[in-house]
Amino acid sequence: LHRFAGQLGLPRFKFQSRPGRPWVDHYDVPESLRAPAVRLGALEITFREAGAQIARRRAAAQGSEAACSTGPTARGGQSRGR
Repeated sequence: LHRFAGQLGLPRFKFQSRPGRPWVDHYDVPESLRAPAVRLGALEITFREAGAQIARRRAAAQGSEAACSTGPTARGGQSRGR
C-alpha cells in the first residue's frame, strides 16, 4: 500500500491507521489522483463496497475465514470497470 501511494506522490504521513484496527488502514485519494490511481491498478468502489471490504478485513483479522481483498482501491460514487 505504501509503495502504491508513493507512486501516486502521496506522502507517508497521509497514511491513516488506528492502532489495533489494521482493517481500516488507508490513504485518502484526492479526486485529482483518482484517474492516475486507476491507471496504476486501483479499483473504484462505492462507499457501500468500501464498508463491505472493511467488514471482510475485520473478520479476517479476527480469525474468521472470510475473504480479505488486499488490492488498492479508489473510493468513488459509482462502481466502474467491473
